[in-house]
Amino acid sequence: MRQPLSQVLSDLGRPDVLVLGAGQAGLTAAVAAAQQGARVLVLEKLAHPGGSTAMSSGLTAYAGTDEQRALGIEDSPESLKADILATGQHRNDEALVDAYCREQLRTYRWLKDLGVEYGHVHAASGQSVPRSHSTDPSRMIDTLVRRAEELGARIVYGVRAFQLAHDADGAITGVVVENGGTLQEIGAGAVVLATGGFS
Repeated sequence: MRQPLSQVLSDLGRPDVLVLGAGQAGLTAAVAAAQQGARVLVLEKLAHPGGSTAMSSGLTAYAGTDEQRALGIEDSPESLKADILATGQHRNDEALVDAYCREQLRTYRWLKDLGVEYGHVHAASGQSVPRSHSTDPSRMIDTLVRRAEELGARIVYGVRAFQLAHDADGAITGVVVENGGTLQEIGAGAVVLATGGFS
């Protein structure tokens, strides 16, 4: 049952982690934090989860997966990196590309362990081998919401983040939100911004 923000805050207390946005990025951050025992609050400005993930094609590029092996596709993080850099005409932030390529297979396995299912694998533009793994975005979001809530994370809808709150030294201390037409500051140990969308 959905509860108003005031009730959730009363039950939860000061969140250790406050996540803004209930799309794939925000929900995976919430699950990961809750798995570590954090008190997690997710705020979503819409009346439902999904964000831009719900409008996406549900494709993710992974290298070295079970699905690829079942099809006899040989792939590697090195090949993935080379393709990403080539597609980006080598203007990419190489540190970010390295981080993605280093963590992508572990992330794939973690998501599968949560219950996310991947289907058809095909080659998308700029890929030297088929590595676009398809999933149903709505089912993935439902799975992540369920797992987050099972782990104790609380999700409140219809609350828009207005600005970050900070102390005199500039350290982020929480978020100012618009809730029912009024502004309210919510303190938190950490704030995760997951509101960017794929655009």
